[in-house]
Amino acid sequence: MKKRKPSPILFIIPVALLIGVVLLLLIPTESQKATKAIDSFYTYEQDTQYSSSYELFHPKMKERFTREHYMQTRGNFIGTNSFTYQISKPKKVRDWQMSADAEPFEEVYKVTVTKEIQGDSTNGNYQIKQDVYVAENLETGDWELLWGFN
Repeated sequence: MKKRKPSPILFIIPVALLIGVVLLLLIPTESQKATKAIDSFYTYEQDTQYSSSYELFHPKMKERFTREHYMQTRGNFIGTNSFTYQISKPKKVRDWQMSADAEPFEEVYKVTVTKEIQGDSTNGNYQIKQDVYVAENLETGDWELLWGFN
């Protein structure tokens, strides 16, 4: 009586499943990409690298103000270089508008950022909460920041 060789399919299926699981774990989700963009933005802001944080804005934000204007305004903002921040879990939002007269974005991620600012002897410590939106730039594939102006 001859022994039968095991079918190659018994080897291929588990290997294919294992590869699939590994790929799913390694490829970041859209919400992870959105969170990473926001984290990078606020890390630049902490380090007063406003030119670098400006680069993470979506083109629709860059239409609202120039890099120079942003850097000057941000540099004058109280306590921007002495803060910590927390990022909420991203929530998918459909048909979001940056302002009442703006074209809607088909899909964005909304994240609430809480900045804990270590004030001085005049202002004390305080918090600023801001909803920040992240959308994929369809030209570059990058995930970039937006603020609401409604």
